[in-house]
This record gives sequence, structure tokens and C-alpha cells, in this order.
Amino acid sequence: MAALKRRSAEGKGTGEGGVIIDLRPPSLRTRDMLNGWKRHLKREHRGVATALGSMLIDIPIAADAMLGLAEYVTDAVIVGPAEKPEPLLWYCLYRGIMTYEEDALVRVDRFGAYLDVLAGTAAEALQNWRFGDACGRSWHAGDGEPLGRWLVATSGPYELQPAGAGVADTKEAIRNFIKPDCWRDHHGGEPEPVLDGVEHMVVSAR
Repeated sequence: MAALKRRSAEGKGTGEGGVIIDLRPPSLRTRDMLNGWKRHLKREHRGVATALGSMLIDIPIAADAMLGLAEYVTDAVIVGPAEKPEPLLWYCLYRGIMTYEEDALVRVDRFGAYLDVLAGTAAEALQNWRFGDACGRSWHAGDGEPLGRWLVATSGPYELQPAGAGVADTKEAIRNFIKPDCWRDHHGGEPEPVLDGVEHMVVSAR
């Protein structure tokens, strides 16, 4: 964190950098993998999200770390356990690690491996996205209206795409998505009472 703030103060953290938040177990963290993510950032995002450094963060403190980094990073990639993404996805939904500003869209990739900040206009990207059913299990393209400043989009087995569908309050829609009976239907047992509702947290895309 201190190193990232220092680099930001030196002018190296605004407009040209990014940070990798690695939520995988230590056994899955390898230098080759990390370098691969950096190459992905440079290749897919035209150098905009060049990694300032890697932050290997355990899940319980990830949200606090993201809040602390918000004013220092321009783009972020959250790396999660590809073989079992659901805990990461649910944790991110509970803690609010999913936001966008006007020119950045945050999503979970098809395999649940990472959250990816995509370049593009959020309003355009969201124009045809809508909620699936009550538990977000299916895609429903339609005439959904852009959400303004909120987005959660996962493309794994439990999709959540708030964009219209008659839902005016995205926070309420997300609460409905993570309601206990929905969790029981798909996972068994009770969801952990991490937070009451969803908090908004911005990772700036300057």
C-alpha cells in the first residue's frame, strides 16, 4: 500500500497504472501467473492498465484494501480461484467489490477467474442487459435502461446483470439476488451474514 501511494505521489499512479488484487490461496500464486496477468492487462487494455504492482490479499481484508486503494489505482483486476469461483463471487457481491465509473466496466469472466476492468462506455454496454430470474441464473437481453453508477455483472453460472428490468433500485435488486432462500436453493445451508445490504465502493478509472 505504501509503495503504491508513493508511486502515485510521484505521478506514476494516475492515468497509466493498475493494480492486481490476488485472492487465490498462496499455493496458486506463482510469478509466471502474475506476469501473465500483467501481459494480459497490457495486451487487452492497450497499456492503460499496466500493473503498478501486485497485492496478494486474503479475502477477509480485500474490501478494505480496495477502499484504501480507490484513489490511487486507475484500473484493477481481482484474481480469484478459477476452479471454484463461487465463494469469491458471493463475497464480492456482499462486500460491494463491483463498481464502475463512466468509462470502466467491471465484470467477472466466463470462468470466474478474475474481475476485469473493461474499456468502453458503460451506458452502451448496459443498454441491452437486464436481470435474469430471481436468482440471476439466466441472461435476458432486452431494452433495459442504463443504471447510472451501479453495475454487477458475472458471466459464470449465477449471472447478475442489473440494468433495467423494472428494478429502479439496484441495491434492492442485489439484496434480492443474495437473499437466503436463493442461497439455499443453489448452495445449501445459510449465507454468511457479512453485511446487511450492499455498499458502494469506487475504483476510479481516470
